[in-house]
Amino acid sequence: QRLSGTCVDDRGGAVEGALVQAYLDPVGGGAGATVGVPATTDASGRFSLAVPVPPATPLGRYRIRLEVTAPDPPPP
Repeated sequence: QRLSGTCVDDRGGAVEGALVQAYLDPVGGGAGATVGVPATTDASGRFSLAVPVPPATPLGRYRIRLEVTAPDPPPP
């Protein structure tokens, strides 16, 4: 499965160079697991990443959570 999207700032501008990581979190609580390889947003803020479910994942309900790490600001 692939997830794609666009990262924007609070003014709606594209965020280039942000790191997007996916996590698989059990519904109802419990420890989540990192899935896939992080993706970096392009100049338009777009990203696309694969989200493979590990074979040893127990049956159940899960949520996919994305965490975005903003890029370092450019030097002055």
